[in-house]
Amino acid sequence: MSTGTSRASRRAVVGAIGLSLAITPATMSTAHAQLSLHPGLSGMREFTTSGTWRAPGLLANDRVTHVLVLLQGAGGGGSGFFGSGAGAGGCVLSTVAVIPGRTYAIEVGAPGAASNDDTAGMTGGRTAFRLQGGSVLAVANGGSGGAPRSQPDEGAAGGSGVAHADGGIVYAGSRGRYERVIIGPVAGRIADLCALYAPDNVGNGGAAERSGQPGWALILW
Repeated sequence: MSTGTSRASRRAVVGAIGLSLAITPATMSTAHAQLSLHPGLSGMREFTTSGTWRAPGLLANDRVTHVLVLLQGAGGGGSGFFGSGAGAGGCVLSTVAVIPGRTYAIEVGAPGAASNDDTAGMTGGRTAFRLQGGSVLAVANGGSGGAPRSQPDEGAAGGSGVAHADGGIVYAGSRGRYERVIIGPVAGRIADLCALYAPDNVGNGGAAERSGQPGWALILW
């Protein structure tokens, strides 16, 4: 599925696996949809910084065995005006099997730092969902830093990611680049799916001498 998919079809994909969205014209313009729980779901939690989440499981009728995670990697940092813009972070939507009562770590990627014309910007951090003290279960990688002025045409790759084996969708962030005619550095942008549900200020790459934007995560159960 390409990042050019229409908003209607993107909503159908997410709705089919349990995420219900309430979108009004006002929220459409801000690109951060208001989230409401599907009748089959019992909770959700948004992460703008790293933290932990414990899967409910003390009571038999409260046990959670699967979650839906939406992960956005951080954007890379831009180079100088004569270098390229940075790549955007990857976007991952995945179903993940969890163990009731266990604690999971959510790592939210830090933005890549900006640089000057002579050196490349820094790569953005990954956003990951993993068992605390254990292996990564799903991850959205950060975008690459902007290329220096000696290599502006190389641009900067957008981050990709890995969904859990239970199933998911991975969208790479778009590349940062350098437009030689008037424009100069152009920062990479996040995939449409995450742009629709996440806040405005996450995941995009940095332009000239600007840091990237941080990662973001959402868990539904």
